[in-house]
Amino acid sequence: MKQFSFIFLFALLIALVGCAKDDVVTPPATDDQAIEEMLTSVDSVSEFSESDEATISDPEEMEWEKYGFNKATTPVKVFKWGRRVNSVDRNVNVTRFGDTMAVALLTKVFHGNLVIAASYEDTAHHADTIIRKPFHERIQRKVIFARIANSDNPRRNWKPVAISLVAGGALPDSVNLFTIEKLEVFAPADTYTVTEPLNTWLRLGNYRDHVPVVRHGDSVIVRLTVVSSDDSAEAVALRWAAEQGHFRERVRLVSTTPVSGGYERVYERTFRAHLPFGRFIGRYNVVLDVHSWGSLNDDAMPVSNRLWGFPYDVRRGNGN
Repeated sequence: MKQFSFIFLFALLIALVGCAKDDVVTPPATDDQAIEEMLTSVDSVSEFSESDEATISDPEEMEWEKYGFNKATTPVKVFKWGRRVNSVDRNVNVTRFGDTMAVALLTKVFHGNLVIAASYEDTAHHADTIIRKPFHERIQRKVIFARIANSDNPRRNWKPVAISLVAGGALPDSVNLFTIEKLEVFAPADTYTVTEPLNTWLRLGNYRDHVPVVRHGDSVIVRLTVVSSDDSAEAVALRWAAEQGHFRERVRLVSTTPVSGGYERVYERTFRAHLPFGRFIGRYNVVLDVHSWGSLNDDAMPVSNRLWGFPYDVRRGNGN
């Protein structure tokens, strides 16, 4: 089992060689500008970032009622729901640690609507009402950069060496009635336990504590622990995207334990790593997307949501 800590940030001062590809004709003027530019131009970082956005936006509403989420007292009976993103605001804040290391905090704020196909009749077999709830969702990730040169071109002086997990939540934070306490990922080669996603570091490249690598077709188990003041279980979705496919599945509630001030709930799901036909490697995020019961089932409740995302590489093994 691997347990990560923020200490890794300061232990990463090691000799590094090589440089990421440089497609820029006019070099950036400052180191901070170079780092910001590399977040969208270096494949090992940009593909994870692009996966963030592709994963959480639904191309259409998806079925939900068949999983038995509704209760007899539900104000609305939900058949399908989806998150429609209309716009994204992006911001990068760079913090320097001496002259050898920098940490870039990438913040995205998604604006859109939670679209719910529902009925106010408990006996209905089809949706007859569309409910749209506006939401604002902040999602963050950190990237560590190490200095590898002191040239006149800042773009050649830095290299991304590690990334954090993704953490997000609805704004304002006061609408969220629960917290995510722990994420466990059981991959074929290792187990990962995370309690602080933005202070959990996965190295880029073939180093110890690197981004997990799984093979096309491998099964991966994810387990999420949530603490909530709500006596109704949350709606937890497992999301992942792979260019030619958009996947979302219900994550099953496996246990509920009363705790001080509320309930501790554990959710678990197994998914299979996927690569589109013809691809031999892909960089993705698996996202655990948690909505409160009222977000979907009460037309008057605001959107209450938190999510954590775990990066992973998929490679196609021999014979696949």
